[in-house]
Amino acid sequence: MNNGLRLLLLVVFMALLLGIFLSIQFLREENEITIFVTGDLEGYLVPCGCRTSPAGGLSRRLPILEKIKAEKPNAKIVPVELPNIYIDRSPSKDLINKTVGDFLFRNNYLVAIGGRDLSFGEKLKDYYGGSYYLAGVQGFKEGEIIELGGFKGLPFGEKGKLHLLFLSELEDKPELPIKVFKENAEKYKNDAFVIFGYLSPQTIEKILGEKVQILGVFATWGNTVTSFPQKAKNSWVVFLGDKGRKYARFDISYYEGKWNTWPETSYIDRELPYDKAEEDKIVKVLREDEEKNEEILSSMAKKFESNSDYAGSLYCKNCHKEEYEKWEKTTHFSATKVLEIDHQEKNPECLVCHSTAFGKGGYPDKTKDFGGIGCEVCHGAGKNHPPSKMKVENGTQTCLQCHTKRDSSYFNEGYLQLIEHSSKKKSKGIFVITGVAN
Repeated sequence: MNNGLRLLLLVVFMALLLGIFLSIQFLREENEITIFVTGDLEGYLVPCGCRTSPAGGLSRRLPILEKIKAEKPNAKIVPVELPNIYIDRSPSKDLINKTVGDFLFRNNYLVAIGGRDLSFGEKLKDYYGGSYYLAGVQGFKEGEIIELGGFKGLPFGEKGKLHLLFLSELEDKPELPIKVFKENAEKYKNDAFVIFGYLSPQTIEKILGEKVQILGVFATWGNTVTSFPQKAKNSWVVFLGDKGRKYARFDISYYEGKWNTWPETSYIDRELPYDKAEEDKIVKVLREDEEKNEEILSSMAKKFESNSDYAGSLYCKNCHKEEYEKWEKTTHFSATKVLEIDHQEKNPECLVCHSTAFGKGGYPDKTKDFGGIGCEVCHGAGKNHPPSKMKVENGTQTCLQCHTKRDSSYFNEGYLQLIEHSSKKKSKGIFVITGVAN
């Protein structure tokens, strides 16, 4: 055999080996997935003005997603949105929520919902064109099953099944997540799970007690936030309850029968780039929202112009200077201004509980001092005082109109016990706000 023939056979052999190698690579299934998790949005389209770390904004999510796709060209990228998704306190809530839903639909999010989102009923379909996820509740999808590893159409190569399961605690069904997860754990003993939803730490602890492989739990629960991913019983746990300000990235791979995971969390910082086309849409929506709010406030102010029984807190200060100065040091004093943090200072449905006598002849009248939760919120209109006496007829019920279980979870058990309304009246425990002001 001459050298030329040997060389030709070598080239053919190498080409054959290369062809086999490339064929195997072509037939290889995906063995990596990256999950991009955000949540607790509550309709916030732009970064909040939080004093600690201004962050968030829908338009800043897109460059992050693009960066992940560039870093992981061979991985399946799955964006997930956790409850609570929609805003329920705004005259423009339908407009804002439709904007949120359209964004999630266009960017292929898997959308988990919780109890507060369920309160929108049939409007959920108007907001979002895709399927919602909530296991154990009729009309919603339970989750997704993703296979990683192995080869297309070939009998060899081990595959791993990953269940993305969506669970949320509901007020009337607090045990539902545990019940549903136990059923899934029993049915798919040899598979792995990642869990998403509105879940308390106590419920997560019970879920992690099941004898099945749980790679991670990503949840929202009130204001609970984990600064970094936490390891609990060999599972990663991340809480993202922070008005859409944070995101989590969860890299998962499956090789030779073994799951490998790596989570990260970070703020969607204001310094990050944003998608201009998305930002332009949001700016337009917020402009419409602001115009609607201003129209409502202007109408209210004109309605009671020079015809109100409310006098404003500065009027009270003339005789009650000590009480006024004490009030100035409380969060009630800054209750209206604090709305600026989340860009809600003109939202009528927030101002009801963040100003004095809203819509009753007080705020938004700018000619008097009706900012904050002032004297007249509890004591009533003060125009005729003195000489008429003033009293709080409803006592602590006045507080509970705004300090609800939803917005002040521990008010009854905690903060209410600390109330000391006047330095002239000391008490060992609660000072129930009743009686007469002279």
